[in-house]
Amino acid sequence: GCFNLGNSYYDGKGVNQDYGQANTYYEKACSLNDESGCFNLGNSYYDGKGVNQDYSQANTYYEKACSLNDGNGCFNLGNSYYNGEGVKQNKNTAKEYYGKACDYSLRQGCDSYSELNAQGY
Repeated sequence: GCFNLGNSYYDGKGVNQDYGQANTYYEKACSLNDESGCFNLGNSYYDGKGVNQDYSQANTYYEKACSLNDGNGCFNLGNSYYNGEGVKQNKNTAKEYYGKACDYSLRQGCDSYSELNAQGY
Protein backbone atom coordinates (compact mmCIF):
# COMPACT_ATOMS: atom_id res chain seq x y z
CA GLY A 1 0.00 0.00 0.00
CA CYS A 2 2.76 2.45 0.87
CA PHE A 3 4.51 1.76 -2.42
CA ASN A 4 1.30 2.25 -4.42
CA LEU A 5 0.49 5.48 -2.60
CA GLY A 6 4.02 6.66 -3.34
CA ASN A 7 3.42 5.95 -7.02
CA SER A 8 0.18 7.94 -6.89
CA TYR A 9 2.02 10.98 -5.56
CA TYR A 10 4.93 10.49 -7.95
CA ASP A 11 2.63 10.31 -10.99
CA GLY A 12 -0.04 12.74 -9.72
CA LYS A 13 -2.82 10.18 -10.09
CA GLY A 14 -5.73 10.95 -7.78
CA VAL A 15 -3.58 13.44 -5.86
CA ASN A 16 -1.45 16.44 -6.72
CA GLN A 17 1.96 15.37 -7.94
CA ASP A 18 4.41 15.67 -5.06
CA TYR A 19 7.80 13.96 -5.26
CA GLY A 20 8.56 14.68 -1.62
CA GLN A 21 5.36 12.98 -0.49
CA ALA A 22 6.05 10.10 -2.90
CA ASN A 23 9.44 9.61 -1.28
CA THR A 24 7.88 9.59 2.17
CA TYR A 25 5.77 6.61 1.14
CA TYR A 26 8.62 4.92 -0.72
CA GLU A 27 10.72 5.26 2.45
CA LYS A 28 7.94 3.67 4.49
CA ALA A 29 7.60 0.84 1.97
CA CYS A 30 11.35 0.30 1.95
CA SER A 31 11.47 0.21 5.75
CA LEU A 32 8.90 -2.60 5.51
CA ASN A 33 11.25 -4.46 3.14
CA ASP A 34 9.35 -3.70 -0.06
CA GLU A 35 12.01 -3.95 -2.74
CA SER A 36 10.14 -1.70 -5.18
CA GLY A 37 9.88 1.06 -2.58
CA CYS A 38 13.64 0.86 -2.06
CA PHE A 39 14.28 0.87 -5.81
CA ASN A 40 12.03 3.87 -6.46
CA LEU A 41 13.56 5.78 -3.56
CA GLY A 42 16.98 5.04 -5.04
CA ASN A 43 15.79 6.48 -8.34
CA SER A 44 14.54 9.61 -6.58
CA TYR A 45 17.98 10.18 -5.06
CA TYR A 46 19.69 9.37 -8.35
CA ASP A 47 17.51 11.84 -10.27
CA GLY A 48 17.15 14.42 -7.49
CA LYS A 49 13.35 14.30 -7.50
CA GLY A 50 11.92 15.51 -4.21
CA VAL A 51 15.36 15.22 -2.59
CA ASN A 52 18.84 16.56 -3.26
CA GLN A 53 20.59 14.45 -5.87
CA ASP A 54 22.88 12.03 -4.02
CA TYR A 55 24.37 9.05 -5.84
CA SER A 56 25.72 7.56 -2.63
CA GLN A 57 22.26 7.59 -1.04
CA ALA A 58 20.76 6.21 -4.25
CA ASN A 59 23.21 3.31 -4.05
CA THR A 60 22.22 2.61 -0.46
CA TYR A 61 18.62 2.09 -1.58
CA TYR A 62 19.62 0.16 -4.70
CA GLU A 63 21.70 -2.14 -2.52
CA LYS A 64 18.76 -2.78 -0.20
CA ALA A 65 16.48 -3.42 -3.19
CA CYS A 66 19.04 -5.86 -4.57
CA SER A 67 19.30 -7.64 -1.22
CA LEU A 68 15.51 -8.04 -1.39
CA ASN A 69 15.84 -9.81 -4.78
CA ASP A 70 15.05 -6.83 -7.02
CA GLY A 71 16.92 -7.24 -10.30
CA ASN A 72 16.52 -3.58 -11.20
CA GLY A 73 18.18 -2.53 -7.95
CA CYS A 74 21.08 -4.88 -8.65
CA PHE A 75 21.38 -3.58 -12.21
CA ASN A 76 21.40 0.08 -11.18
CA LEU A 77 23.98 -0.67 -8.50
CA GLY A 78 26.06 -2.41 -11.16
CA ASN A 79 25.79 0.72 -13.29
CA SER A 80 26.97 2.83 -10.37
CA TYR A 81 30.07 0.69 -9.95
CA TYR A 82 30.62 0.61 -13.71
CA ASN A 83 30.45 4.42 -13.97
CA GLY A 84 31.85 5.34 -10.55
CA GLU A 85 28.71 7.19 -9.45
CA GLY A 86 28.70 7.55 -5.67
CA VAL A 87 31.21 4.71 -5.34
CA LYS A 88 34.73 4.04 -6.54
CA GLN A 89 34.59 2.68 -10.08
CA ASN A 90 35.06 -1.09 -10.03
CA LYS A 91 34.10 -3.17 -13.04
CA ASN A 92 34.54 -6.46 -11.16
CA THR A 93 31.96 -5.35 -8.60
CA ALA A 94 29.75 -4.05 -11.43
CA LYS A 95 29.92 -7.51 -13.01
CA GLU A 96 28.92 -9.10 -9.71
CA TYR A 97 25.79 -6.93 -9.46
CA TYR A 98 24.97 -7.42 -13.14
CA GLY A 99 25.19 -11.17 -12.46
CA LYS A 100 22.72 -10.85 -9.60
CA ALA A 101 20.38 -8.87 -11.86
CA CYS A 102 20.66 -11.66 -14.42
CA ASP A 103 19.92 -14.24 -11.70
CA TYR A 104 16.69 -12.31 -11.06
CA SER A 105 15.81 -12.63 -14.79
CA LEU A 106 16.68 -9.08 -15.84
CA ARG A 107 17.90 -9.36 -19.42
CA GLN A 108 19.91 -6.12 -19.22
CA GLY A 109 21.86 -7.61 -16.33
CA CYS A 110 22.69 -10.70 -18.37
CA ASP A 111 23.82 -8.59 -21.32
CA SER A 112 26.00 -6.31 -19.17
CA TYR A 113 27.47 -9.32 -17.33
CA SER A 114 28.35 -10.98 -20.65
CA GLU A 115 29.91 -7.77 -21.97
CA LEU A 116 32.17 -7.39 -18.93
CA ASN A 117 32.99 -11.10 -18.99
CA ALA A 118 34.10 -10.77 -22.62
CA GLN A 119 36.35 -7.87 -21.58
CA GLY A 120 38.07 -10.10 -19.04
CA TYR A 121 36.40 -8.92 -15.85
